[in-house]
Amino acid sequence: MLTLPITIATCTAFFSTLVPLANNPDTDIAFIRQQYAATRQALPTMRRRRIDLLDWSTEGAAATGYFQRQELRLVEADVYGEMGQMHTGYYFAQGQLIFVLERAQNYAVHLQQRPSLAGSTRSTRRYYFSEGCLVRWLQDQNQAVPTSVSAYPQKQQQLLAEAQELQQLLAKPPAR
Repeated sequence: MLTLPITIATCTAFFSTLVPLANNPDTDIAFIRQQYAATRQALPTMRRRRIDLLDWSTEGAAATGYFQRQELRLVEADVYGEMGQMHTGYYFAQGQLIFVLERAQNYAVHLQQRPSLAGSTRSTRRYYFSEGCLVRWLQDQNQAVPTSVSAYPQKQQQLLAEAQELQQLLAKPPAR
């Protein structure tokens, strides 16, 4: 995967951007929620493109990009593993990552041993981005993860790199 030179320290600096965010997390999150709602509402009218993510999992992975005119607005990635699956939505506004919604299901037992989802656990995580910076991270039950947590910069880099990789893969012309 790609690595990006953005750090939490860098995120405190002012960046020029096309996305009209106010450098206020509450205002930014209100804008992100508006964009999320607008994207979800427009999904039936958007052009779709599906790709396989060959290097993301040995059990299988695929992504669907949703385009409004030529602008990528959403990528939904499904990654399957031996002990679970992850559905991740990457939301964009004017080419910038603004929101990531992860829904994970972890199986209690390998599905080949017991073809049932009984005992599996589900979790949801939300990541809000402003100007390339992770400004809020919510775990299950909307529990906020403090920005002082050491995993914050790594999570920011990981999600930005995944989003950039998906943007690049979806920008390539389809193989014939």
